[in-house]
Amino acid sequence: MEYINSFKDSIKETFESMFDEIIILENETTAPTWILSKGAAVVVGITGEKKGKVLLDMSLETALELAKKVDSDLGEEDLALFTMAEFCNISSGGAITMMNDSYKRAGLWLATPGIFTGINAKIFSPNMKAILLSYNSRFGLIDFHIGFEGV
Repeated sequence: MEYINSFKDSIKETFESMFDEIIILENETTAPTWILSKGAAVVVGITGEKKGKVLLDMSLETALELAKKVDSDLGEEDLALFTMAEFCNISSGGAITMMNDSYKRAGLWLATPGIFTGINAKIFSPNMKAILLSYNSRFGLIDFHIGFEGV
């Protein structure tokens, strides 16, 4: 799927810019329809010519460590989740901008992120073929599930 490279580039650039750390893509595969959350998840909808979603999933501990990297006072759960949402929003927005620039008729937009917590919470994405990008960082594992309807 052509679009996935835009996400890979934007995720890497955003992570390194926000957290001043490296992130390594460990695995790229077809995402399962059912996702069992590691503990903290952000979902951003994509609207426009194609409908889709980006789901960022990591443990709450990883989210807390990332938030502390941005600001040492961000040790609280709510602030860690907001940091996750901002990371997902910025990296998804960067990818969508690249796609809109490359495919003038794409007309893609991001919806407001939704934030969920809970270990092994099930998230289901019917009718959507998604790619799972699994990243490793010194803070822990970070997964992006990225998909569009009909792609």
